[in-house]
Amino acid sequence: MPAAEPCPELEEDGFAYWPETTLEKADVVGTCKPGYESKSPEGNPVRMCSLTGSGGNAKGWNPIKAGTECVRSYCAALDDPSQPMFPRTPAGTSGVVGTCPEGTTGRPVKDCNLQTAWSDAADTEACLRTCSSAGHATTTIGGRA
Repeated sequence: MPAAEPCPELEEDGFAYWPETTLEKADVVGTCKPGYESKSPEGNPVRMCSLTGSGGNAKGWNPIKAGTECVRSYCAALDDPSQPMFPRTPAGTSGVVGTCPEGTTGRPVKDCNLQTAWSDAADTEACLRTCSSAGHATTTIGGRA
């Protein structure tokens, strides 16, 4: 009887990477691609290899187990009304335009990196206070002066 063909390495299937394996009917742990996270409490997607080739999505691989799929990661909304505000944004998004606090004007811009963290305040364009009378100094909030 010939040796069983392994389930091949998959570079990107279900937003995850899967190692080559010859473990039949055993859970195989994958890794979500950057900008994605597993719905699993353990933090990784899981699927089984069926060496007979009757699996599912790709040769020998069964579908990803429900509840462990990789889903898009997001940077949380920044909604402190005293600072520039930004919406919930998919990880890996650059040039997100926010909203200046009431009483200020400007165009604040941040990046949401693949680790779901917003860029530092230094990367944000200033929001300038608006003044209703001449002679008042202009100040900045959450950005460069």
